[in-house]
Amino acid sequence: MAACSYSDHQRDDIAVLIARLRRLPEDNYASWTLAPKLTSVREARSVLAEPMKRWDLEDLIPTTELLVSELVTNAVKYSRGEVTLRLVNEKALVCEVLDSSGALPRLRQANSEDESGRGLQVVRQLSQRWGARRTAAGKVVWCEQPLPGSAGMEEPQPFH
Repeated sequence: MAACSYSDHQRDDIAVLIARLRRLPEDNYASWTLAPKLTSVREARSVLAEPMKRWDLEDLIPTTELLVSELVTNAVKYSRGEVTLRLVNEKALVCEVLDSSGALPRLRQANSEDESGRGLQVVRQLSQRWGARRTAAGKVVWCEQPLPGSAGMEEPQPFH
């Protein structure tokens, strides 16, 4: 019987990740700093129309307004300090909301009597993908919508 060494059973695979970083063209993103107050939600909805019209994404404005409303409301409600809203138009339309809190949001199931707790459910339903990650200064919560005509864009289903 051959003897096995400890190292034979404990070998780790090694992965190498190579990333090519490049700058986005200035016209592919927009960024705003918002005050830490609930009236900033209205401001966030109003400022996103101009770049989205410039990017020919008018059809996405109503959904984006709702997504941004939910993300900015959570940031203002649960963090301290300014909130940053960013829109990135590249392979998808990405909405990012940065705040100073390190606490990552939790997706929860609100009861029918609850007055709040549905924001991330709305984000999950209306976006193709969403997530959150910590940053050195807090966190960023993001969501992504497919661009019109892209492979991820679903055709509307007829009502039966």
